[in-house]
Amino acid sequence: MKKRALSLCLVLMMALSLLTACGESQQDVGGSVSPSGGSSASSTLEQEQTSSEPGTSAEPNTSSEPDTSSEPDASDENPLALGRINGGTYTNSYTGYGFTLDEGWSFLSAEELQQIPEQTLEALKNSEMAELTDLEGLEQFTDVFVENPQTFQSMNILFQKMSAADRLALMPYSDAEIIQMTLESTGEAMISSYESAGYADISMEQVTVEFLGEERAALRTTCTYSDIPVYMIQIIDSHLGSYSVTLTITSYLEDTTADMLALFYSVE
Repeated sequence: MKKRALSLCLVLMMALSLLTACGESQQDVGGSVSPSGGSSASSTLEQEQTSSEPGTSAEPNTSSEPDTSSEPDASDENPLALGRINGGTYTNSYTGYGFTLDEGWSFLSAEELQQIPEQTLEALKNSEMAELTDLEGLEQFTDVFVENPQTFQSMNILFQKMSAADRLALMPYSDAEIIQMTLESTGEAMISSYESAGYADISMEQVTVEFLGEERAALRTTCTYSDIPVYMIQIIDSHLGSYSVTLTITSYLEDTTADMLALFYSVE
C-alpha cells in the first residue's frame, strides 16, 4: 500500500483517539439529550427545528457543511451526507447507521464540533505522526460527538476526504487488512504518540466485534490516562465513497464498548 494511503488511516485513528479522551474529560460540554436538544455537524439550525417540531426531520444548515466543490457529481454511488439529529436519535445515510440515546448522553454543539479538527491536528503536530503524513493537507470533520458523564462513555464519528489516488490505493484492501498493515508498519509510532499525549500501559490489536448484526474488523486500544483505565474500539469504513469514516467508541473505568456498539442500527 502506498505510504500516503496508509498514513491517512493512521492519522484518522490517532486523531480520534486523542479526541475521545479529551472530550470525556470535559464533562460539562454539551447539553442533555431531549426532544429539544442536540446538534451535529449538520448544525444548530437542525436543533432549532427539532425543538419546535419534535416529530419531524430537520434539514442540515449548509453553512457548517464541509466544502463539497470537489466532490464527485450526482452519479456518485454514495454521495456525502451529514448526520441528522432528532432528540436523542442520530442517523446518517452515508454511513448507513444511526443510534438512539437516553437523557444521560450529551451532544457537542455544532460550534464545538467545528473546533475539533484544529485541536486534534495541533496535538498531532507534536507527535511522531507528523512525520508520516501531510497534516496541513488533511480535510476532515467530526459529524457527531456524544458523551455520557454518568457512565464515563463517549462516541464520535469522523469523516476524512480521500483523493482519487487515496481511493485507488485502498481499493484492493479490506478494512481488516488496512488495520493490520497499519499496526505492523507504524504501530510503534502510534504508541509513542499516545505516550506523548499522556497515555500509559498502551496495548493495540486488531479484533473482531459485533456491529450492525455482522462481524467487523476493528482496532482495539487499551491504556491508562492519569491511572484511569481506558478502553477504545475503532471501526474504519474506507470504501463508502469519497470520504473515509472512523467510528470511535470509548469507555473509562470498565470495558462497556460492546454495549455501546449494540446501540447502533442500520438506516437507509
